[in-house]
Amino acid sequence: MKNFKKVFSVVLVSLMAVMVLVSCGPKVSPEDTTKIFLDVVLKDDKTNMDKIGIKEKDYTDFKKEEDTAIDESFKASGMDSSILTDDVKATLKSNILKGLSTLTYEVTPVSSEGNKATVTVKIKPFDMEKIVKDGQSKIMEKVLANPSMSEKEIYQEAFKIIGEAIAAGTVKDQPKSVTISLTKEGNLWVPSEDDVKNIMTTVMAG
Repeated sequence: MKNFKKVFSVVLVSLMAVMVLVSCGPKVSPEDTTKIFLDVVLKDDKTNMDKIGIKEKDYTDFKKEEDTAIDESFKASGMDSSILTDDVKATLKSNILKGLSTLTYEVTPVSSEGNKATVTVKIKPFDMEKIVKDGQSKIMEKVLANPSMSEKEIYQEAFKIIGEAIAAGTVKDQPKSVTISLTKEGNLWVPSEDDVKNIMTTVMAG
């Protein structure tokens, strides 16, 4: 999962760059800007993206970048291509994106002065400890039921089980809080690059 945290951090930063370039537009509060940004990135919800300077072409480019970055992360994993086949990768990617869309978050204002503002994002991260623990138990059951399973089959089953748990939105009961600093560029509030990365780290690390 470390690779995916890096992937989404890079992709999020590229989307932020678009917001900086499009510095004119309707006035949107720091908390609404943050929520719309998260809606676009996590839930694939484009409803209000134009309010924070993101156009359809920007969104299309962002999605292409996302796909490319995820594919690169698979290559960087070092997993044999006979195990991490195109079908396995496509399913895992789909499960992760589906899981991200299930996340719930609440954005509240903290402070705003001049061109600086701070908000707090409360978000329930994936419960990776539970996902992995439950996954190990399920895989063990399958191996005991079918001792002839090959190493390849075991790995692929692990990707399937863990991916399905993420897609199902297996999150912790208690939300975690992440502080986001924003700077006003023209009429738009742009979130801090480091803070945006911190959100994805929080979400995927559980």
